[in-house]
Amino acid sequence: NMCINKMKLRTYNAGDKIIKKGSIGISMFFIDLGTARAEIRGHTAQTLKSGDYFGELAFVATCKKFLRDKDDTSPPEQAVRAADVVATSTCRIFQLSVKDFITILQVPVLPRPRLSVTGKASG
Repeated sequence: NMCINKMKLRTYNAGDKIIKKGSIGISMFFIDLGTARAEIRGHTAQTLKSGDYFGELAFVATCKKFLRDKDDTSPPEQAVRAADVVATSTCRIFQLSVKDFITILQVPVLPRPRLSVTGKASG
């Protein structure tokens, strides 16, 4: 629920570029309504529709850069977009930013009370 509350609602028209290839992945996207296509060098790599998500690979790589251990000497993953994503119809899209996602990860989670056999909460 915390992720959903942090998402921003965006609307794109047919032909609008949602993601530009080579840009840094600071958000990932969830299509609520509409269609889009991922393009690499002008060719359709994937068709996207309601219920699909995209931008997750660069998003995760960017998250890892912010969350990586200071002693980690392995090279960081690429956080740049591998494709353009273009709306092919009017789209309603939810956008989750790396900043908001990391903020959610840092919120302490309170333990849920355990239920006993009687159904009453215990310690």
